This record gives sequence, C-alpha cells and structure tokens, in this order.
Amino acid sequence: MSLPNLPHEILLLIIAELRYANKFGAIAKLCQTCKTVCALVQPELFRQGPQWLNWSDGTTVPPYKVEMVTLMRFIEAVVERPELGTFVRKLDMDILFFPRFDSLQNLPFGPRKVSMETLMRAYNHFPADWKQRHLTGNAGIHPLPLFMLLISLTPNLQELGLSHIETGLGGLELLWERDSQGIRRYDYLPNLKKLVIVLETMSHESLRNLIHLMHLPTLNEFSICGADEHDPGCPPFNLLQPESLSITMLDLGASTFTPPLLRQIVRACKRLKVFCISEAVIDRKCRHASRVKRSNILSILEAHKYSLLKLELNFNDCAPNPGGPDWSHYGSFTSFISLKVLQVEQSGLRDIPGLPNSLESLRIIECDRPVFMFLASLIAKSKSDRLSLKYVRISEKWEWRCKDQNWILGIEPTCELDKTAEGKAAMMEACRRLDNLIKKADFSVEIVDCAAWDRYVAEQKTTNEGVVVDNTA
Repeated sequence: MSLPNLPHEILLLIIAELRYANKFGAIAKLCQTCKTVCALVQPELFRQGPQWLNWSDGTTVPPYKVEMVTLMRFIEAVVERPELGTFVRKLDMDILFFPRFDSLQNLPFGPRKVSMETLMRAYNHFPADWKQRHLTGNAGIHPLPLFMLLISLTPNLQELGLSHIETGLGGLELLWERDSQGIRRYDYLPNLKKLVIVLETMSHESLRNLIHLMHLPTLNEFSICGADEHDPGCPPFNLLQPESLSITMLDLGASTFTPPLLRQIVRACKRLKVFCISEAVIDRKCRHASRVKRSNILSILEAHKYSLLKLELNFNDCAPNPGGPDWSHYGSFTSFISLKVLQVEQSGLRDIPGLPNSLESLRIIECDRPVFMFLASLIAKSKSDRLSLKYVRISEKWEWRCKDQNWILGIEPTCELDKTAEGKAAMMEACRRLDNLIKKADFSVEIVDCAAWDRYVAEQKTTNEGVVVDNTA
C-alpha cells in the first residue's frame, strides 16, 4: 500500500515516531508526497522548541542547524507545489533559532535540493526595491525575508507567532506597507485570526509597525509578551481610535503600561471577550511609578463588562512604585454579568461577595495564606445564591529556597515540618480538615503545587480508610 493510501492513524504514528527521533528532515520530505500527507505533517515542522539534539557520537548541535534546513526544505516543497501552501494554517517562528548565514551554501547540513535559483524563482513576484534591500549585497541569508516568502506562499494562514524579534522587523515591511492614500499595497495575511508576539525588550524602532498588524480585519486574538510603553520600539498605542480593532481576545503578558494607555488599548477593541494581563517582574520594571495597579483594572475594563467571558489577572510580581508591592485589591466583579472564567491572585481578591453569579470557573493563583475560610465562604455562597460555579483551582505560591511551603493549609511552612512525627501528623490533619470541607462543595476543587496535599492524596488512594475526592477532572 502506498503512503497516501495508509489510514490516518498509521500516518500519525509514523509522524510521531519521526518527531520522537528528531528526524525533521524526513518529516519535511513527506510534504512533497500528497495533499493528505502534507496536511498531517505540516504542523509538526513548526512545533520545534528550544531543544538540543544529541547525536550518537556524544556531540550536541544547536537547534537552528536543524530548524534552518527544515525551513528551507519546506519552502522548496511549497515552491514546487504551490497548492501545498494552501493547507498551512499556523506558523510559529522563533528568530532566536534562525541565525544569519553568509549564503545558502554555508547553511549547516546544506539542503541537497534547495538552490539559489529555486529561492530566487520563488521571490519573482516580490517588489524590486524590496529584493534590492533584503536579497542582495552582504546581507546574507536572514530569517525574516525567508519568513516573508513563506507567508506569501501560505494564503490561508490563520495563526502566526513571532518570537525574539528584538532585532527588528526588517524583511516584513510588505505586511503593512501602504500607498500615498493610506491603502495597503499588498493583501498578505488576509485570513489571519491570531497573532502572538513574544519579546524580551522593544528597543528596535521598527517594532512600532506591529500596530499595523493589529488592524488586520480578520484578527480576533492578539497576544504580546514583553511590551513596555517606555521602550523606543513600543507600538504607538496612543494613536488607537475607539472601537477600531476587531480583536476579541487581548493578552498582555509581562507588560508595563500606565492606566491611560491601557485604557486606550482596551477601548480600541470593539467587543472584548477575553482579557489577560500580567505585569513585568519587579526587578526589571519597578522604576515606573505610574504603572497600572490592581485597583485600576476593573474601571479600565468597564466598557466591556457585558461582553467579557474570561479574565486572567496577575499583578503579584509587580511593584507600582519603587517603594514596594501593590497591596490594593481588584474590587467587585459583580458588574461583569457574563464572566464565566476568572483567574486572580489570592492577595488581589478581597471577598467572596464580589464574584458574579455567572462565574463557572475560578482559579486562585499565588496563594500564600490559608484557604480554609475562603473555601468555606465560597461553598456557603454557592449553596445560598445558587452560583453557576463548577470548578475551583487553588495554586500555591512558590517561594525561593522553600522546599515544602504548605502555606495554604494554615500550618507553619518550614522544610523541617515533615521530618518529625508531630509535623507529619499536623500536615495530615490539616489536609483531612480541608478535604472534609471540599466534600461539602457542589463544585469540583483542585489543589496544586502543595507538597503536603499531594502526599495526602497519594496516601488516601493506598489505604482503606476512605477515598479522597481529589476532583482534578
């Protein structure tokens, strides 16, 4: 039986085995067989993480030496058979693992079939001035012009990820270039629904052009990690007009904004359904005294209180001023009448009555105080007010140099606690008390990152004294 005629289950097993063996070159070659196989294979080519490949002779090879060859082979396959590019829906591009090379001939493990002629033929439809800037002279082989080519060959692309692009966006100008009347010259990314940007810093001024990609008409999800409005390369969010973006999911991870600018970004979205934000850590960003505080967030989101379905908030690592951490609270969420999923830090949640009746999933993170009374109040409110709550997840805060914290159990979090019979008994009694309370809840409860609770659950599963309701489903 030929490869294209094999059942999908067998093809997936073959792909999984090749991926496990790090044989991405062989995976890339499968793209040249048929549409069916290519549709299954393609996602695996762009899910390679920052790994090191170990060879039988004991040497290690940087991942880019495989990444670049894989990229070139895939480009070759799509150039030779353009219809294959129509199957591509997602591209994840990490610039960190695609360094510049002097020429194709100097690429590690030089691709056997890819030639400069093949590459230049693929670039025929690009503007002459763009090719002059990026494909001639001593510029060498840079990943972004290659990515621009790949984007042009994948017209049905729906998800695009760009990581570690601190050196700028040179080569991607065609994505936003406009004519004298302000109209986009080229219709690239016509079907893009999700854009993810991951950065350490925004120092290169060309990164300001990311704001143009936010205006793509089909874009629903926009995520940017590492944005700082004080960096020279931060997009000019202050130019955003109210309700000018079609974005419904906005994720601002490890970012630093002042309240007015964050408010302008949020109001530029017509109808937000998901909003996620986490501030950058103290040791890097505490110099900005005017940064957003917990107490600002809900007023900033006021315009979307009827449409928001999910909120993920984490300001635990930030300091709104150089004097110390943010001790404020988020306030009441009751006006967000459609909210179904909420994630907040324990220190930012003031009380149970501030939760909306629509809430189905509550995730309490960075817990560093006992949770018994909190859960007891939540269970009582759920029964009396008939909440929609179905799932609660409690995650303990991790502290440096503290082996077993167990803060949430209400017992002393010392490394010596489990080394004595009295300490072990105290931990088990605290867990048993918490477990008995959880059994009274009409929603499931999951407790994670708590060593004592994990041991308690394990012991309960191996004894005949009763089965603990772990509720991790």
